[in-house]
Amino acid sequence: MSQFGRRSLYVLLGLLPSLFGAFSAFSIGLPGFWTGSSLAIGGFAYLASAAFPLQSRPFRYATLCLFLGVGFLAVLSSIAIFETIKAVTTGRVVPTAETAVWFVGWLLVLVGPGGCLLHFIRVGRRTPNNSFKPNPLRGSA
Repeated sequence: MSQFGRRSLYVLLGLLPSLFGAFSAFSIGLPGFWTGSSLAIGGFAYLASAAFPLQSRPFRYATLCLFLGVGFLAVLSSIAIFETIKAVTTGRVVPTAETAVWFVGWLLVLVGPGGCLLHFIRVGRRTPNNSFKPNPLRGSA
């Protein structure tokens, strides 16, 4: 994956859903989840600007930061999805386009940063494959 593609992936599927989760947690009044979401924001902002492959220490710090942040985001988004489904099924909220956008936003918060974390763990320390070296021309000196 090119550097531009990787950075776009981390911004669109990692950083933006993390910002949505953090601002939602802040507006609801959940400071613990806002702090955890801030860890994910910092981790994805670092990954969007870092050059791969990462050295050992930055890889460990980024992985720890992202695990904590994505863990908080997963719990927060699961609660929000459950509460949205419960409100719609009990009749407290009429299903509208706003409810659907809210639901899809929280699904993206649940899936996007976790997928980016798995991608980072898979390719964060991998060096490019430069093992192919053409054979020298026969007969040349």
